[in-house]
Amino acid sequence: MPLSITCACGARLEIDDRFAGQSVPCPDCHASLHVPAAAPPSYPRVSGLAVASLMVSLIGAFTLVGGLAGALLGYFARRRIETQPTQLTDLRLARAAMVTGVGGTALALVALASPDVFHLGALLREFQWARKLDYSPASASPPQVEKAVGVDSKVSLLLPSARWGDLASNRNSQEPSDLFILMDLVDDAQIACRSLDLAGDDAGADAMRGKGLEQFAKSELVSLLARVRSDPLAKTPAPRDAKQIDEGTQEMRLDLRLAGVRRSFLLRVTKKGPRAFLLIGAARASDFARLEPQLRQALDSFRLVQ
Repeated sequence: MPLSITCACGARLEIDDRFAGQSVPCPDCHASLHVPAAAPPSYPRVSGLAVASLMVSLIGAFTLVGGLAGALLGYFARRRIETQPTQLTDLRLARAAMVTGVGGTALALVALASPDVFHLGALLREFQWARKLDYSPASASPPQVEKAVGVDSKVSLLLPSARWGDLASNRNSQEPSDLFILMDLVDDAQIACRSLDLAGDDAGADAMRGKGLEQFAKSELVSLLARVRSDPLAKTPAPRDAKQIDEGTQEMRLDLRLAGVRRSFLLRVTKKGPRAFLLIGAARASDFARLEPQLRQALDSFRLVQ
């Protein structure tokens, strides 16, 4: 690329760039002319704002604040690059930041609205409950949970699968706690047992159902699902599909919304010899029909051993 220089005598010369930095004589006045070095080529630089916006979008992916911040920075980076095309470059980074930020925010909203869509609910339950669950009963043969009742007897129940763990009770209350609470964190299903005190006048079907509903409202399981420390139900819930299975067993169905989640409960009030018990099988209402067979099978396996 030729370099243009002008001599003091007015002569204008076009010098080949291979003479840059050297001296050449003027063809008119023979004066020595210095040929300046060629200026380095100017290239647009990568926009630092575009790089930062993409990093924010990636780091804050699936979070509402991080995704929106990355998308907003990407928008400003794109505007700056478009207005300074000879100085800044890489619109792709800015556009990628916008797409990543908006897409991550949309997925975060879906996950918050429906946690189980991405199995996020199961993961959160694992963080909340996993350390409090004992999975050793699932490895026994047969896989069952056993709890002492009084001095000389105990109750047992077969676990539906190896995913079920026994929750350690830590309720600090004068009320008697549940004998056991079993949890399946993947399906968000629960099984609990509570001892009942049935007097002679409470042996009728209606009395047994009433006593079972009263104790259900006080159960530790319901308190845990409602995320409160005391009895969560202001009044005794109304059952549906109440029926008598056999002479000593009454069954009921309940649908309740606890902590914003609609749940279905299968309740059984059963007499086993001199004792009576409330058995609870629970699952999300949307999954109850699928899980009901294994809940029933577990409740059917309930035994009192003296």
